[in-house]
Amino acid sequence: MARQIRLDQIDDVMKEAVEDLVAATTLEWTKRVKKATPVDTGRLRAAWQTDIKPLQGTVTNNLPYAEPVCFGVNLPPSW
Repeated sequence: MARQIRLDQIDDVMKEAVEDLVAATTLEWTKRVKKATPVDTGRLRAAWQTDIKPLQGTVTNNLPYAEPVCFGVNLPPSW
């Protein structure tokens, strides 16, 4: 049987669904980026950070060599 939702509950139900989707998507991207990160010492892979807020999720890495290693851009002159 389908879930019964009163009209005055639609806003809360939809907000909860979007928050769950944002969290699930952010965690999935964290898993994928960690798996795709090349490993030498493991420090780069371990430095990925996930921040999930109600309507926003971010995956970041603050190591200075994360962008050059992962994307091949902003390479230091010595590379």
